[in-house]
Amino acid sequence: MDNVLYKLWHDLNSPMVFTAFIGTLVTLAGIMSTSAIRNLFLGRMSSFVLSSGLMSSRTLDSASETIRKSPSQVARLHIEARLKEAEFSQKEQQRESKSSKTTSTLLVIGQYIIGGVLASSFIQESLTPKLVGCLGVVVLIASLFRQQFHPEINAEDARKKASQLKALIRFSEDQLSILDAQIAAGQDHTDAMIALMSQITQRLTEIESPEAVAPTRST
Repeated sequence: MDNVLYKLWHDLNSPMVFTAFIGTLVTLAGIMSTSAIRNLFLGRMSSFVLSSGLMSSRTLDSASETIRKSPSQVARLHIEARLKEAEFSQKEQQRESKSSKTTSTLLVIGQYIIGGVLASSFIQESLTPKLVGCLGVVVLIASLFRQQFHPEINAEDARKKASQLKALIRFSEDQLSILDAQIAAGQDHTDAMIALMSQITQRLTEIESPEAVAPTRST
């Protein structure tokens, strides 16, 4: 065991081996930060289930009060629930954008470092064949992860969704404030409240799950 550790320490004292070692660590960090791996080990979906459960409990708590509320107030409660859902989704997309961008950056840097080490015939002659083979496998795995998970594309998609959700929240809050002001003035805007509620729900579906939106038939 001591001989193995001594050999490893001796190899790391070589600038080429140390550079390759750093590149390997960076690449592995990029792989471990991939969304699929992160969800597997960290169980990020549990936070979504928890938040959904909290929203459901709030809905159940307010269910007994809906009988005493007007139709517009009932619709407003549902709008508030949808806005909370949109805010939660926006934060999730922002986190996904940042983490996917970090993943892409780490994988690219790792590939460049290791690729630079392997590109030099002089350096390859200084390394053992097993180490050269291992570094080649690391580069291949990093390349496969980039092709499979497309972290740079995921980062851009998440960024766009976060921007769309932010715009939806702003628009909906403005419309809700306008309707509240008009209702406070004595006007009945129950239909407008229901229309806004449906609009928010539809837009949320379009942003989060565009494949779930039925395509419109051209006449």
